[in-house]
Amino acid sequence: MNELAVTPPYTNIELNSEEIQKLSEMVRSFTVFFVILVVVCCAALLAVVIALIRISISKQRQKESDEYASHIINAQEEERSRLSAELHDTVAQDLRVAVSLAKDESQKELLRACITEIRSICYELIPPDLAHERLSAAVQSLCQNFRDKNQLDVSLAILDDCESVLDSARFLDSQKLGIYRIVQESLSNIKKHAQASEVSVIIRREQKNEMSGLYISIEDDGKGFSKNSLVGGGGGGAFGQNRRHGHFGLQGMKMRASHLGGKLTVNSEKDVGTEVKLFVPLEQI
Repeated sequence: MNELAVTPPYTNIELNSEEIQKLSEMVRSFTVFFVILVVVCCAALLAVVIALIRISISKQRQKESDEYASHIINAQEEERSRLSAELHDTVAQDLRVAVSLAKDESQKELLRACITEIRSICYELIPPDLAHERLSAAVQSLCQNFRDKNQLDVSLAILDDCESVLDSARFLDSQKLGIYRIVQESLSNIKKHAQASEVSVIIRREQKNEMSGLYISIEDDGKGFSKNSLVGGGGGGAFGQNRRHGHFGLQGMKMRASHLGGKLTVNSEKDVGTEVKLFVPLEQI
C-alpha cells in the first residue's frame, strides 16, 4: 500500500522587514486611535457631568430666587395691608374728628379733601379680592379710576381671548395679583413722573414671530427718558426722574414678572413717551 502524505497543520511564515514595519505601523495606528477615542469619551463624559452639575446649581439658585421673590412679594402685600389699616383706623378717623371740631368752612373742606385722598390711598394699597373678582374687571376698574382721578385720556383694550385667559383658573390668585400690581405700578409711575396726556393699556396674545403667551403693554405719551437716565438716575420719565423710587419700583415690577415666569421690558424715548411691556408665557402657568 502507498503511504498517505500528511500535511503539517502549521507552516512557518516568513515576513520580510518591510511587511513587519507595515504591521507595526498598523498596530501603532490602531493603538493611537483607541487611546484618542478613550480620551475623547472621557472628556465628553466629564463635560456632561459638569453640565449636569451646572444645571443642578442653576435650578437650585432659581428655586432659591423664586422663594426669595415670593417672600419679598408676600411681605410687601402684608405691609400694604398694614399701612392701609393704619391710615383708615387712625389718620382718617382723626381727620373726621377734626372736621366735626373745625369752625371755618375752608378748613373743613381741606380736611374732607385729605380724607378723600387717604381713602384713595387705602384703596390702592389694598389688593382686589381676586378670589371672587375677575382680573379683567379689576384691571378695567383700575384704569377707570386712574382716568377719573387724574383727568387723563386712558384707553384699555383687551384683545382676542385675553379676557377669558385673565379670568381663567390657569392663573393662581397670587399670579393674578402680580399682573394687577405691575399694571398699577406702571400707571402710578406715569402719574408721578411722565407728565403724559394719553395712556393706553393693551392686553393681547402673541403675534407673528413672538413667543406664545400673554402680552400687556402700558404706554404713555409723556416726556420719556434716555437709557442713561434709567441706569444713572438722572433725567425724567416714569423711572428716571426719581432714582430711588424709580429704581426700586422697576426692580419690584421685574421681580413680580420673574415670579410669573415672564419678563418685563421698558422702552422709552425722550420727549416721546414710555412703554412698559409684560410678557407671561402661558405654557408655564
